[in-house]
Amino acid sequence: MRAHSRGLGGIRNAIAAGVDVIDHATYADDAALEAIAERGIFVVPSLHQPHRLLTTGTAHGKTPEYLETLEFQAEVENTLRILPLMVEMGIPIVAGDDFGFAWTPHGRYAEELETYVSMAGIPAPTVLTWATANGARLAGRGDEAGTVQPGRLADLVVTDGDPARDITVLGRPEAIEMVLLGGRLVAGDAAAYRDRRPAGVA
Repeated sequence: MRAHSRGLGGIRNAIAAGVDVIDHATYADDAALEAIAERGIFVVPSLHQPHRLLTTGTAHGKTPEYLETLEFQAEVENTLRILPLMVEMGIPIVAGDDFGFAWTPHGRYAEELETYVSMAGIPAPTVLTWATANGARLAGRGDEAGTVQPGRLADLVVTDGDPARDITVLGRPEAIEMVLLGGRLVAGDAAAYRDRRPAGVA
């Protein structure tokens, strides 16, 4: 089961109902986080979408007065407070904010990952885990996908740069060299990549 819960009351109800995943969990307090951690509930937080709406909403026709009525600034502030706590408590976080708005268009998903690093100060390797291993676990495919290991699906994105050091690499199309699904090349040029790799690298 999955619940879309922003307010504390809804979060508490979702926990009591035994959901598997809570989207947003925006106003979770410390007690709610403890219950989420104890039950191993997945959380798909929302930081990028409200931040983008607050910072670019007027460019998309939203008035400052309207933006104030949303109280998104309070949501952003509490999300920034709870994200490090969730990491510390071992809560399984999965990337996947609200996309499809003018300020968060489809195809710009990597920007969400950047926001967690730049705004919340979450280390890039941790955020990458949210988008890979944790995502696979939530999809019920944790035993076959989400990590690079022998015998698992070779779903890989090969980049010109290390996203664990600079996560913005994933948002630069020119830095995406190859994409493989199940070991099958679906984008990029494997021959060109082989020609450029350092000597001795298989």
